[in-house]
Amino acid sequence: MMDGVIILGGGGDEHQSRRLDAEYKKLLPKGDIKCLYIPTALALKDYSTACEWFTKNYKYISSVSVFDEHNPDASLLEQLYDTVYIGGGNTGHLLDVIKQHNIHVFIREQLEKGCVLYGGSAGAIILGKTIRTAPRNEWPHQVNLGLDMLNGFSVIPHYNHRDFPTSMINILMSDNKTNIICIPEDGGVIYTNSYQKHIGTISVFKK
Repeated sequence: MMDGVIILGGGGDEHQSRRLDAEYKKLLPKGDIKCLYIPTALALKDYSTACEWFTKNYKYISSVSVFDEHNPDASLLEQLYDTVYIGGGNTGHLLDVIKQHNIHVFIREQLEKGCVLYGGSAGAIILGKTIRTAPRNEWPHQVNLGLDMLNGFSVIPHYNHRDFPTSMINILMSDNKTNIICIPEDGGVIYTNSYQKHIGTISVFKK
């Protein structure tokens, strides 16, 4: 069972995600907040910009540690955090790093202890059953299975009807035996074992 909360972000900018981020803040404890930020879906050259963006937009988070795949610090995965934030970028690369460093095991342990996990864009996709909802050029060479932490659902962020027609979604569901949550850039989902709270206009497709 999961005692924590998972937030799935549609991948919008700070203005589009304002409502979801307000809900995120409400779910975090008052006072000092300890966060692990995982920007590993991005190229190394983009790390500093991403970290600046994170600290600017989440000023209320008092302590931020950054997991850097290029200089991994295993001790970061031995601590307890109030929140873990997984950002967007290349989905396949992100999943490879998560599995290589056993971060998926760490994430499950954090959730069992009440952590708030925020996955934005690629960070949301990897939490689903499959990552084939990401662009094809971001699929790993062999395994396309996600972490399957959403009770059999997979995630399409950046959703709009033009780029993701129902016919395409039906094929994804059939080929991957999964239900799908479609999240527009200004939307999000707050997910626990017992419910889904939708921020914005979320489309849910079931087999």
